[in-house]
Amino acid sequence: MNIFAGLAGSPGQQALLLITAGGPTGINGLNINPVDLVGGASSTGTVTLSSAAPSGGAVVTLSKAFSNGGTGTVPVTIPASVTVPAGQASASFPIGTSSVTATTSVRISGAYNGSSFAADMTLFPLLSYVLFNGNAQGGFPITGTVGLGGPAPSGGLVVALSSANTSLVTVPASVTVPAGQTTVNFTANTQPVTQTTGVVITASAGGTSVNTTLFVMVSTAVSSVTLNPSTVTGGTSSTATVTLQSAAPNGNAVVSLASSNTVLATVPLSVAVPAGQRSATFTVNTAQVTAVSTVNISATYQNVTKSATLTLNPSGTTGPTLSSVSVNPSSVVGGNSSMGTVSLSAAAPAGGAAVSLSDNSSAATVPASVTVPAGATSATFTITTTSVTSSTTATISAAWGGATRTAGLTVNASAPPPPPPGQGATLTVSATGRSGERVTSSPAGINVAVGSSGSASFTTGTSITLSVSNGRDAIWSGACSTGGNKTRTCTFTLSGTSSVSVDVR
Repeated sequence: MNIFAGLAGSPGQQALLLITAGGPTGINGLNINPVDLVGGASSTGTVTLSSAAPSGGAVVTLSKAFSNGGTGTVPVTIPASVTVPAGQASASFPIGTSSVTATTSVRISGAYNGSSFAADMTLFPLLSYVLFNGNAQGGFPITGTVGLGGPAPSGGLVVALSSANTSLVTVPASVTVPAGQTTVNFTANTQPVTQTTGVVITASAGGTSVNTTLFVMVSTAVSSVTLNPSTVTGGTSSTATVTLQSAAPNGNAVVSLASSNTVLATVPLSVAVPAGQRSATFTVNTAQVTAVSTVNISATYQNVTKSATLTLNPSGTTGPTLSSVSVNPSSVVGGNSSMGTVSLSAAAPAGGAAVSLSDNSSAATVPASVTVPAGATSATFTITTTSVTSSTTATISAAWGGATRTAGLTVNASAPPPPPPGQGATLTVSATGRSGERVTSSPAGINVAVGSSGSASFTTGTSITLSVSNGRDAIWSGACSTGGNKTRTCTFTLSGTSSVSVDVR
């Protein structure tokens, strides 16, 4: 018998008491391995007698019950008895389990010759958690992770996903955790917001549902760049406007500018959007050209770049020309649509301007043409997309009056790759189980109370050790997994954005 002693803030101690055999043969041990497992998996029980079984063997009666004395159907299957062969001191028996929707503790008991012994086992729901690597910036995608309480079965596990506010956050209808794996990532796409907003994201599988709240934050990244006019005669200037998704912070927002051809068009190195404002203008100076030419003018802030196309006409050019084609949004998840716009340098002539359209990818489809009405300078059309297995860039082309213009549309499917080694990555820890305890990390950063979640940023490649306060044991899963076994610490190397689920005992 192991005798344990513990004091808060000090390592636990233990001593072994040896009880020698004596008296009539009885049952003095019942072991279960594994003792903690996902509902639906199997385990093995072993009964041990105080001495060798007599002639004819020893029939040990088996029974099951909820550890807390609860009523109902116990999600465990065992034989009515197990026989220890004559001359032997132990025998094993199979334990089958059923899926559960919440952590469930079951007691297995054995009785023989007036003696009895019992052992507890714990069953976990297959679906454990859904988490995100921090908060989302409105208008930009974010990576989420679905975690299981144990490895996915053969053929994988399909997990359904849903958003409580699809106008603000969209998620895939489902994701599949590969066989033998415990986690899978997915991409949630968000819309811009004017104030921080929480959206509940739910994952469901095997009769179990878990959820988390994704907070969508206000973003000040570049929203658009526009040119007025977008078509000029070479040697004249155009006024460009850069617009942010929300008001610039205190100290202004310094937006970097660039021209794809500095010989034909030049821009300042940057433009400052004043604090509290959303936009600022700058001048694009051009050079004379001998043929119709285009230059992309781009603006970058908070790692987001937007651009607009400026068309330069030779001196003396008359009549409208096709100046540009643009798409908004320029990045969508496959299956969603985007809007395209064709623009002329001047009003379309009588009868309108029938602009031919085409695309170069099966991921996007456009109509054969779109007509700019007489007297108008632009027209819009719908771009439909299909689901893809990896991000694909489709080139949308428009042709009219001998000029062809193009724009790119990115059709997304999968989550962005993890950051390269040496860069920052977010670790999220979700702790459940015994209240009053905490989970901390070495190096420091994670300090999570049981019943809550917390995140911290570490450099990829860092070896991180997670531990429970007061020397408590825990079952670890996710990026740091103990395979259903109870340990006081868990150590792993961070390779990218990761999540860990901790069940403190």
